[in-house]
Amino acid sequence: MPPAVGMPLLNGSPPNFLGSDLNCTPTTAESKCDIVNKCWGIQATATDFTPNSRFDPYLKFYSKQCRLAFHNGGAYILAKTHGKVLEVARLVREDNLRENIEQDLKRQLEGSEPPNLDERICGLVDLAARLVVMVGIGDLRTGFVALDKVNWTNGTLKDSVSGHFGRYKTSSTEQVKLEPVFNARNLERIAGIEIELSRPVHTIEQLS
Repeated sequence: MPPAVGMPLLNGSPPNFLGSDLNCTPTTAESKCDIVNKCWGIQATATDFTPNSRFDPYLKFYSKQCRLAFHNGGAYILAKTHGKVLEVARLVREDNLRENIEQDLKRQLEGSEPPNLDERICGLVDLAARLVVMVGIGDLRTGFVALDKVNWTNGTLKDSVSGHFGRYKTSSTEQVKLEPVFNARNLERIAGIEIELSRPVHTIEQLS
């Protein structure tokens, strides 16, 4: 794969919501639209983000992941704004090699390296990857995230995710059917079980 190109300038800040810290939650249709379009590479419009829209579960996941990554003022992640993280998410989604992304981030900071640079770069790339595929990538300093853990240390995210989930085999002759009452909404309401989507449908298509 070609090296990462078009890397974000870590010293610049995108305008509006994208320039805000990761602990800020998107509230307007425009900010939600910006997040989804930049992370997934689609062309949604602000009118798609009505109350209880199909994007709400993802945006809930997005906000939770960003808040966890921003723990301790973002001491363990290189970029601290939504815009900068989403630029790295674009590079991840475009199948750039992880090692190229990390090298380009280091190159931007030559001569002004912050403490624990490698750890912060790793935290940034891992967060961007989680936001793209809604799968557990990397280790979080705080919180327990009930996501299937994928080990991505080199190569493309697509190859690592495909290799991880390719290990699981299903039998077409063994099917379990549940009553309609067994749905995510009722499990949350009755049993107090919090449901998080594993991956958005469009991402499965991209990574297959």
